[in-house]
Amino acid sequence: MRKLVYYEKEDTILWALTPEGILLHNFANRRYVELKGKEHLIWSYLDGAHSLKDISTLLANGHAEGNGSADGPIELVEETCKRLLAGGFIAKKSK
Repeated sequence: MRKLVYYEKEDTILWALTPEGILLHNFANRRYVELKGKEHLIWSYLDGAHSLKDISTLLANGHAEGNGSADGPIELVEETCKRLLAGGFIAKKSK
């Protein structure tokens, strides 16, 4: 059984929609990342209210559309969050 993990967007993030997804800019550390397909949709659920399992379930059940990865939804969610956490785009929510 996986532990429920919740993430929130950092306050230092600006983002803009692109034809392929969304471009994020962390102006505090001057990093950029582009999220495409389902990665872009994962970003929309990183609000501190949805666990990684919740997000994975939404993607798997087709509540979110996009091109995404060939990996299963939980792997895509975890890998995307790992990348965003490493870049300072998100933080674990304090409970």
